[in-house]
Amino acid sequence: MYQEPNQEPNQDNRLKQVKEHGRQGFVSAALVCGILSLVLCFTIIVPIICGSLAIVFAFLSRGDRPMPERRARIGWITGATALIITAFLFIMGVQNIIRSFGSFDNYVSTVQELTEDYMETGELNMDELYNYLS
Repeated sequence: MYQEPNQEPNQDNRLKQVKEHGRQGFVSAALVCGILSLVLCFTIIVPIICGSLAIVFAFLSRGDRPMPERRARIGWITGATALIITAFLFIMGVQNIIRSFGSFDNYVSTVQELTEDYMETGELNMDELYNYLS
């Protein structure tokens, strides 16, 4: 193997170590993002971002291997699970709004009315709010 005159003999080993260190960073990032997205799946925004990143980092951690490491697979699974749970919760929330108010437009107009009342009076009438929700 030909080496440049200024190239050190162990540079190939160092390059492999750097690649492995970067791969381990993706593994850790996939695991952390997956766990965060699963724990915070009720917030809608965080699991979409972190769950997607967990899946991407898990696949980037593979490198030239056919399968990612165990921790990266766990990150991938938790991220995907969080995305599924978040989608389910979002759909259930929209369905509940439509069931309670008849349509999404009725919900928006009700929220606008309550907001205008609050801005005029400075207090929220809980009886009126309860009547809207029941």
